[in-house]
Formats: sequence, C-alpha cells, structure tokens
Amino acid sequence: ATSQLQFDKEKFPPRNATFKRHNPVFTRPREEWGKWCDALGFDYHTDPDGHPYWFDDAVVFFTSNQIQQLQVATYELHHLCLEVINRVIDDDEALMKLGIPGYGLPLVRHSWKRKNIDQQSLYGRFDLMFEGQSPPILLEYNADTPTTLIESASVQKKWLELALPSKQFQAFLHS
Repeated sequence: ATSQLQFDKEKFPPRNATFKRHNPVFTRPREEWGKWCDALGFDYHTDPDGHPYWFDDAVVFFTSNQIQQLQVATYELHHLCLEVINRVIDDDEALMKLGIPGYGLPLVRHSWKRKNIDQQSLYGRFDLMFEGQSPPILLEYNADTPTTLIESASVQKKWLELALPSKQFQAFLHS
C-alpha cells in the first residue's frame, strides 16, 4: 500500500509558524538514519514511494507549561476516545467507519466488554498538531499497537543519543 499523503520535504514538516514558536533545533539529516531505524525494527520509516514517515532533521523543545497543556489534553482525549468506543461498541456501521473490519467486530466487542473502561488500554501514543498556544489537535491515536513501542521509545531514544547526546530522554515507554 502506498501513502495517501504526498510529502514535500520543503513544506513538511512546516518550518515556519508552527515550529518557530518552539525554537526548533534543526539537525543535518544523516545518511545512515534509515540503517539504524531498520536495526531497531522500524523498517517502515519510508513508504514504498520513497516518502519519509520519520524525519531525521528536526527536534522541538517545549516549555513546562506546554508539556502540562499536552498532558492535560492527552488525558482528556484518551477518555473521550474510550467513551466513543463505549457508545458505538454494538454498532457495526460505526465501528467499521472507525476502520475495524467486519471480521474483527466480534473480537473487538469481546475484548472491550471483558474490561472496565479504566482498563481498556495498556499504553498509547497520540499524534497531535500543536503550535504551542492553542489546544492540540488530534491527528491519530495509536493504542496497544506494537509499532507504538518502537516509534515512541526505541527510535526516539536512539535518535536523541545520536543527534543531541547531551539531552535527556523523557519517555515513560522506554523505561
């Protein structure tokens, strides 16, 4: 399958207002970045058309207030997502609109109904659009998917070790 998004390296990630507010650090993309991604099991860093899923050349630092804003938002978003599933769990059409194939509906329902709402997920990663002042916008939520662990812990930690070795990695998933 090919990516539905076509990335223009000059436009994405946006190097203007969105990142400018956060005082980004742009590093030089390393030619070997794909090799260390592959070695960590992150072999889908580039789609079949050659468009990167992972960008090696930008890092954004957040203030304590922005981190707190993101923590509050992700807590609220997580609970909203759980509530949505709770409301549509018995609606085949709604679940299929969320991307669950028909053959998986019985398994999803069984899994959902055997736990209470506060135990529905082990871990998750939000992909958010955040310019630093307005509330973040949810793009995607990856919960309990094995790729989340690779992307959110192993690859990010390795990137930091190589690109900014003096900085501290703060991802709870890696621990």
